[in-house]
Amino acid sequence: AVIESLVRTTREAAAGAGLTRVALVGGVACNGALRDAMRERFGKNVFFPSPSLCTDNAAMIAKAGLEHYRRGRVRFPSMQPSPALKKAG
Repeated sequence: AVIESLVRTTREAAAGAGLTRVALVGGVACNGALRDAMRERFGKNVFFPSPSLCTDNAAMIAKAGLEHYRRGRVRFPSMQPSPALKKAG
């Protein structure tokens, strides 16, 4: 359902902007099923970077947040760790 939604939204956005070519970038561009679905919909008019270049910036955002916290710029008084949380996936 997520892949269908992404393909549909991309198709609608491209059509609304008068575009015939699209690029899939960022961490999501590594998703093989999404790449396949986009190829099926856009054919040769979809472009992907090499998977080694498809990164997610979550680590950079986390590092920036940590630095702000260490410098006392941000506090999370209501945030409590929960060891009972299950690992995603």
